[in-house]
Amino acid sequence: ARAALAEIRARDLPRRARAIGRLLRPGLAGIRRRHEAVGDARGAGALWGIDFVADRATREPDPALAKAVAQGLAARGYLALAGGAAGNVIVLTPPLTITDRQLAGFLAALDDSLADQR
Repeated sequence: ARAALAEIRARDLPRRARAIGRLLRPGLAGIRRRHEAVGDARGAGALWGIDFVADRATREPDPALAKAVAQGLAARGYLALAGGAAGNVIVLTPPLTITDRQLAGFLAALDDSLADQR
């Protein structure tokens, strides 16, 4: 545990978690604006949840879409699993060592996966 804490301090991983959040927040907000099926994208730092809905007004969960988006992400090289009580949430927990370029690639892959579902 001490070695892990020393590594966290040495790499300043709390700062990196905040930086990841600063990149994901606007990226996911843009995806939500472009895709009605994204009911919500919420989170802090490097932990985010994306809700997929059949109808944004009623917030009816769409677990089939969440699963299809997860499969689309997998086809593009990104691992994401659908879960949550209704199975309509993809939770993002990227490693704190992920690069900004990799995050941008993920956001593009998510956008493309959603576009494929239309």
